[in-house]
Amino acid sequence: MSVLSLSIDARYLLEEDKILCTYSCDGKTPRSLEIKVLHPLRDRIEDKNNERATLIATWFLLVHFEVAGQNRAGIGLKIEFSRDEVVRACSLQSRTAGLNKLATFLRTQFIGAEIRLVCASSRANFFEPFACAVWAETSLQLPGAWAQGLGFVSISPHAIHKYYERTRGDLVLDKVFRKIQFHIKGALPVKALPQKVIRDKRTFYGSRQNNTFYYQTKTGWQMVIEKRKGRLILATIYQRLLDN
Repeated sequence: MSVLSLSIDARYLLEEDKILCTYSCDGKTPRSLEIKVLHPLRDRIEDKNNERATLIATWFLLVHFEVAGQNRAGIGLKIEFSRDEVVRACSLQSRTAGLNKLATFLRTQFIGAEIRLVCASSRANFFEPFACAVWAETSLQLPGAWAQGLGFVSISPHAIHKYYERTRGDLVLDKVFRKIQFHIKGALPVKALPQKVIRDKRTFYGSRQNNTFYYQTKTGWQMVIEKRKGRLILATIYQRLLDN
């Protein structure tokens, strides 16, 4: 990893539907990144737009410096934000669900990075952008694996977070993706569920039950896979002890 630290500050220009991000890499002279937003951020509170804009800009910077990506860890990387709520979100403690969701995705791309709060630079708005980019919801490509009989299954941030919660005592940080992919590849569909379980799931999932699939591994890992907007998503993963 050539980049060791990033200091990031961004704001959303509502009238122009774009994000202007100023960042410093490894303490060098600040530079700017301009991002055109295809789906406008329309929160009535300006700070909320700026917080989301900061996370979006962070994603592009991580990709630009080839820090983020499937199966990569951010161990040794330091990221400094000028907004407290962004730091909280990256620790999964934000009061805003939407911000948490985006931050969770980002953290899955650089698990192990050190996140901290710093004061914003007074020079933050006086740099011509060195590059431009375009943001859309499809800019975030979830990692995944091929499941037998289904096809390619994307791994949701929620599933990654839940798996990490259940294994954090003995799982190396940068092995999270590979382990989940391994489980998906080796899982088989559950042929028969108890009637009570079926009733409970119908109550919980409602009409989504028709597009919900249940898979399990020989080691007891069970998965709920949903079809959302034409894509298969690993909604959650959990472990049950198997009968001997």
